[in-house]
Amino acid sequence: MNYTTKITTFRQEFKALGDHLESNGIDLTWERNEPVLDTIPYIGSGFYNGVEGIYLKKSNYDYLSEEWERAVVASFPFTTNGCTFNLESISDFDTDGDRDYQPSISVIMEKNGINPLD
Repeated sequence: MNYTTKITTFRQEFKALGDHLESNGIDLTWERNEPVLDTIPYIGSGFYNGVEGIYLKKSNYDYLSEEWERAVVASFPFTTNGCTFNLESISDFDTDGDRDYQPSISVIMEKNGINPLD
């Protein structure tokens, strides 16, 4: 599924996931510049062990605290509108000398026993 279709199809679910994480103290990067993305968290596409998923970015470039990581783990699985989001991994801040990478949360989505993003 291409990125635009993914955002359009699952907009309500991504919004609910972002709101759920924020309510648990997990600060995210939110997209506000494009009308279709208004009020939903930044959603990136990824593949995790061959399974299509998404990732959400932390709101800043700081290293993760243990408290933040515990809050993320405790927030999953999360179900809304029949879609269950399962935590795949948490990536800490990283730099390669040329670029800095925000911490992120990688998630796999499931609906009726299948991955609707495939």
